[in-house]
Amino acid sequence: MKFLWVMLLAGKLMASEAAILDQRCAHDSLSPEQAIGRLKWSKKCNLISARQVDFYLHDENGVVKPRPIYNTYVTADAKGSWIAPFDENAPCVNPPAHTPRLVLCTSSCYLPTQKILFSIGEVRIFDAQKNNLREIMVVSPESTLDNLSYVSAPVASYSKDIMPANQVMMEIKTESGKVAHVTTNHPLLTSAGYLKEASDLKVGEDHLLSKEGGIERITSLRKYDYFGKVYNVKPQTENLNSHLVVAEGLLMGSSFYQNDGVVYLNRQLMRDSLDVSML
Repeated sequence: MKFLWVMLLAGKLMASEAAILDQRCAHDSLSPEQAIGRLKWSKKCNLISARQVDFYLHDENGVVKPRPIYNTYVTADAKGSWIAPFDENAPCVNPPAHTPRLVLCTSSCYLPTQKILFSIGEVRIFDAQKNNLREIMVVSPESTLDNLSYVSAPVASYSKDIMPANQVMMEIKTESGKVAHVTTNHPLLTSAGYLKEASDLKVGEDHLLSKEGGIERITSLRKYDYFGKVYNVKPQTENLNSHLVVAEGLLMGSSFYQNDGVVYLNRQLMRDSLDVSML
């Protein structure tokens, strides 16, 4: 079986081009430390070059990324895979193909049915990626917690799983009736302006924000097993506010906050807090 090499392209996209499609690897999910081991093993075994390792491992300042991009291997039809070692000292073995081609892995979050606010309105993330929607609504740079506004931003990339896989999801319900289904490490904005992963939220302690800026009391948090693909989207922006998007009526972080921007988790991104003491 031949293997498919998907290269993640950097740089700006012309409006007529398709958005970059990043690949997610739930079937071969690695910790940052394991990802580094995979990269070093692959370089040692001449599967990727030193230049590739540097690009996947370091940011533009030469600092190790909090969640490095790493390589995995799938068949051309994306129905089979080969899991490479992630111990740098493991013996070299070749993928079961004459021309091994690697797929690079990143993070994703949403079930395909989850609705995201794009410039044309709310659209299921599956349909948005399939139809290559290029403009997404994001929180404006000047927004504060008590004065939210939105602007349209270009879509830099979509991400989705290479192949269906078993993964743990989180169902989040609020008092107003909103329901979101995300991966456990998906970042959501709290009413105090902090980004928290879904698995760190607590009923009765954390409150979320609606698109209009209203406080959303969490009434239920439920983990469950899911087999399939998940998706995400990243706006083309350098502003931290504008990496906040609206999903199922709630403010959440884009895929930026699960990868290069993971360092901003549990930090206060927005100020002028609403008075939660009145809740």
